[in-house]
Amino acid sequence: MLNPVNAIIKNAIGNIIFRGNVVTGIVDVDNGDGSYDVFIAESDVAYPKIFTLSISPNLAVGDTVRILYKNGIKELPIILPPVSKALQLFENQLTPSVGWASIYKVTIQKAQHFTVESNHTLEKIGLYLLKKTVGQAGGTAYIDIYNADGNGFPTGDILATTTIDTSLLPAKNSEAEWFWTEYTFDSPIDLTSGSEIVIVVRYPDATYIKTIYWGLYVPTDASGRGIESADTGSSWVKDIGGYLPGGIPLYTDFTFKIYGK
Repeated sequence: MLNPVNAIIKNAIGNIIFRGNVVTGIVDVDNGDGSYDVFIAESDVAYPKIFTLSISPNLAVGDTVRILYKNGIKELPIILPPVSKALQLFENQLTPSVGWASIYKVTIQKAQHFTVESNHTLEKIGLYLLKKTVGQAGGTAYIDIYNADGNGFPTGDILATTTIDTSLLPAKNSEAEWFWTEYTFDSPIDLTSGSEIVIVVRYPDATYIKTIYWGLYVPTDASGRGIESADTGSSWVKDIGGYLPGGIPLYTDFTFKIYGK
């Protein structure tokens, strides 16, 4: 006797789900022993005591997980390690540079503040940087990340820092006038939507010969968020890139790209 059509469909779907190896589920309970109770494939009942292949699981109730059925057997579920998300571009100032700001003294620091657009991490940063000429610069510069105060100036402790080998920067007199250079932080920084963050570039080895340049853009509406310090970060002012008629200053934006997840 032939099976009814709905039974055939049900069996087919079962084979696809359970013998297709991987389905998704929602964590219901963390049992504290490396196992979790999980609602599998929208089931109303959580499957108990499912262990994970992840060496260092960091799962919480409500997380979505991938479930592997060992040998296609639905009674042998295993939680797969999470898939690493690719870095995304978040806040940025990508406007082509119309000039540059130089760091040619130990005491000079340049910075850019920005408003975080959504909750995400900061894991890599891109900056438009050059050195003075071929074979010059040298030594280490630093990119520091701070919270900003109400003026957009750095406040509190450094949230994270990464280094720049200035000898590897493209030279300002090279054929290509500007290059993006990218730098990764040792650990992700959690950024909160609406908070104000500052990117600070400092160069303790700077001299007139060992000079680095940060590409800038000068908005026409005086809205730039670039800032500078002439006393090694003790005090800050807005960076001025020009003036409107009547002596109204035009404040700069320094070019940057924020990458995270």
